[in-house]
Amino acid sequence: MPPASIANVTAPAQAERHQQIAQARHLLISHEHGHAPVPAGVAPWLWRSWQRCLSHGHLPSHKVEFEAVSPYALKRTQEQHHTLLSAARPVMSQLVGAVGGMRYFCLLTDAAGTVLEVQGPVDRHDMRALAVGRVGVDLSERGVGTSAIGAALAEHGPVWLHQSEHFFDDLRAYSCAGAPIFGPQGQCLGMLDIT
Repeated sequence: MPPASIANVTAPAQAERHQQIAQARHLLISHEHGHAPVPAGVAPWLWRSWQRCLSHGHLPSHKVEFEAVSPYALKRTQEQHHTLLSAARPVMSQLVGAVGGMRYFCLLTDAAGTVLEVQGPVDRHDMRALAVGRVGVDLSERGVGTSAIGAALAEHGPVWLHQSEHFFDDLRAYSCAGAPIFGPQGQCLGMLDIT
């Protein structure tokens, strides 16, 4: 099948998925304190993340502020995670080699969601990419709502998040995948993400 035909087949499915997500989000927000059963087609981890966002007082229409930690706090956290950074850099380089041509970039965060390292083609002309793709920014669920970063850290499992599945309207341009990184004693050290 030629590529144009593939696009025509997937566009209706994608539009249907976005509609399904919009209906689920409306259901969640319309119920008191976000207590509603998980609708069909919505992953339980995604529903829980949206519920946590509501419990923090967020609404999808709120403006997202990509807050950075102080330079002192960033230096301290990078020093604390020296071993993690050293181990992750070659893996991040391999990931960028695999997905960088599709304009994805790699992020490494600590367990709190603070970006420790960024590799790959962050589009310097796209303010959305610049907001996310910088060292020191807080990408935790509390900070930026549902994202692969925040959800992977909160759920301690890998996630794939596509556009409308993000809690905040401001993040609907992104698609991201992430997985937590665990230390030898089983503690979550951080997470690795492609956005």
